[in-house]
Amino acid sequence: MHFNGIEVNHEHYDLLLQLEKRLGQVEYTIGSEPESGLAGVSKSPDDSAFIIDISSQYKGDTLACRVAHQLLYALQMKEGCPLTKPADPELVWQKILSESINNLILELKATDEATALGFDHSYIFNHRYKEVKDFADRHTGKALDSFQSRWFAVDLALALIFIPPEKINFLLSVLKSKEDEAVGLALSIINLIEKTGYTTTGRAFLAMAEINTLLDTWSYCPIHYGEKVIGSAQQYQTEFFNLRALLLG
Repeated sequence: MHFNGIEVNHEHYDLLLQLEKRLGQVEYTIGSEPESGLAGVSKSPDDSAFIIDISSQYKGDTLACRVAHQLLYALQMKEGCPLTKPADPELVWQKILSESINNLILELKATDEATALGFDHSYIFNHRYKEVKDFADRHTGKALDSFQSRWFAVDLALALIFIPPEKINFLLSVLKSKEDEAVGLALSIINLIEKTGYTTTGRAFLAMAEINTLLDTWSYCPIHYGEKVIGSAQQYQTEFFNLRALLLG
């Protein structure tokens, strides 16, 4: 069956259609690899519709799963999820780091929901593992700069959460004594997420805020949450003291 220009099976067609109906107006584009917005998800210029950039590089179950994730990202955005945004949109490294933090937190909930719907994530998990390992191999023996270390820590945390235990052990053995700082930060990020959770907008905000505090990236990646823009640890701890106390104890 065809779902907005892509071939999917009957079961996936029904599931994707259900997700689309929850969103309202959705527009689709098909290209080699999505570049706009958050993992290929953005809003139209007049803010009336979500735009989903579908990659033409994938087929079958893999493509259906990717589109499901994009629709679930858009649903979180519709629900008012927090998003980190670069303090200076002209600086590519700030944009990359902000998108990595967003991807980490939104991907966790999207993966939980897509898994519950029955989508196969094996390709996504294997691809994420390969990306992290390739990055580690390229930088073996080279000191990561401050940006690389923090960015790699965020992406590594996401990989470690989902890949099989035997691959975790191998990956950590590859990284041992090479990117110790990034590995330590990644493990700390995972511990923070276990404490904050991520399944509600409030918990997602706490997770992003605690990660920003850990990485000392507030001035580069402020969090947009509702009508507020939170740009410092002090602002976060002052204005959200009650939320932290309620959810973190």
